[in-house]
Amino acid sequence: GLTIHSFLGESRKSSKKKQTRTFRPGDTKLENEWRHVKYLIIDEMSMVGRSLLARLNRVVKTAKHINSEIPFGDAPILVFRNTLRTQINNRAVLNKAIEMALRPMVCVAQDYFQRKIIDDLRLRKTILELPDNKTEHLPGDLPLVPGMPVLLTENMATELGLSNGTRGIFHQLVYEESSADIQFQDKNFPTNT
Repeated sequence: GLTIHSFLGESRKSSKKKQTRTFRPGDTKLENEWRHVKYLIIDEMSMVGRSLLARLNRVVKTAKHINSEIPFGDAPILVFRNTLRTQINNRAVLNKAIEMALRPMVCVAQDYFQRKIIDDLRLRKTILELPDNKTEHLPGDLPLVPGMPVLLTENMATELGLSNGTRGIFHQLVYEESSADIQFQDKNFPTNT
């Protein structure tokens, strides 16, 4: 996968001379790039502006030789909402754990209100089920499997190189088991999780 900007050959860095790739009918490089593309998947649609979407529309029509007034030449475009993306990611992690013959591992958020742990089970369950666009984009459950890629979205310890945008591989979760471990049955995860 590519970002829309990189696919269009645009730099997101501001510069005086903005260089963009030009696309013309008969552009064999463009046609080769799109030869096997069957679907266009756009994640975080809210971050895509009108002009960028219009440019992408022109590229698709040029690459696929479509002279049509129908946007994107009626090509299938999939736009994921955060909720759907989270479900797809959860399923991928669980499938990988099963493939590796590992017991699925899910970390459950511990929420606080006025610096006190929320211990009302119904309230905890309700909060955990909120979509991540209502919880500062933090899911209530975080499934983990060794070998999965991770990306930091905050500066954690910059002196150790753990800063926003740092990529890594998850290997192991080291934790202290809570004496007040509360089990939730969640339809998204197997009962042995």
